[in-house]
Amino acid sequence: MITLDIKKIGYYFTRYIDNFLLAGIFLLMLTGLIVLYSATGGNLTRVISQLINMVVAFVVMWIVANIPLQRIMRLAFPIYVLGIILLVAVALFGEVQNGARRWLNLGFTNIQP
Repeated sequence: MITLDIKKIGYYFTRYIDNFLLAGIFLLMLTGLIVLYSATGGNLTRVISQLINMVVAFVVMWIVANIPLQRIMRLAFPIYVLGIILLVAVALFGEVQNGARRWLNLGFTNIQP
């Protein structure tokens, strides 16, 4: 029989995340949802859509927080070079929308570096 130890599971998911910072993030997220609810006149569909975006962003944050720092340091320069290449590509081949050249059409999607 497998027993679940809630403390061990909680530690596993938050071992690389500062609890004070996590509480601040949740408070900011809650405040943002309340303001959005108020600004949209009580439109729950929009609030739920934003909540889904926040959950996806939180999962990405958790994944990045669990990547060892040495691996991030090894990838920093290649990611920086990729960013510079994308910026140059926008300057040369970017699409003009609303009077500004800021989007790069990749065929299947548009990105804004």
